[in-house]
Amino acid sequence: MKAVPWRKWMVPVAILWLMIIIPFYVFAGVIGSVPPLTPGLSFVEYAASTGLTATVFTILVGIVFYLVARWYDLKHGINFKEIFQTIPPE
Repeated sequence: MKAVPWRKWMVPVAILWLMIIIPFYVFAGVIGSVPPLTPGLSFVEYAASTGLTATVFTILVGIVFYLVARWYDLKHGINFKEIFQTIPPE
């Protein structure tokens, strides 16, 4: 761990991660379950009230982020299959 170049960023990133993820866990614990679809409520209203739209949006943002990162890696010739299998020259 002493040779890791991003070592000084590990604690701030961990704290930031906790600040982001703890509200999600609290929200999931408070809500508990998804309410049933009530008569007279449109699917769009139901999706907005239960967080389904936020979930789908978050998943889509994650997919777009992954595809952009993958495109960037391929464009720059980064091959993850060989990253940890070859020993870099010293």
